[in-house]
Amino acid sequence: MNKVLYAVRKTTKFKPDNLAEELDITVDEYLKLEAGERQVDTAMAERLGKIFDLEPELFFNDMPQLVNHNTGAQSHGNIINSPENYTDCHYGVPIEKYEKVLKERDALEYSSKKK
Repeated sequence: MNKVLYAVRKTTKFKPDNLAEELDITVDEYLKLEAGERQVDTAMAERLGKIFDLEPELFFNDMPQLVNHNTGAQSHGNIINSPENYTDCHYGVPIEKYEKVLKERDALEYSSKKK
């Protein structure tokens, strides 16, 4: 799932059909982008950035993460938290802006679970 695209759309109260129309694509194509079944390419990221007044880089699927491929007895294969996967910028976007979008997404998920 493209969590950033989902969170931004929900925060701005766009409906999938309205956003698809703005992007000049079908609703099915848009839903595939949001579901992560179709990658956001550079041109699409630029169009999304203009619509939402955000840096296009935010719309590329989630942040790449380092994965622990250690297969030893004590290994869990979890994400390695290190300075390399948490920096001041994410694809050139200030981390504060990225964190704001993620907090809004989390708030949406929390409020939908309470219902």
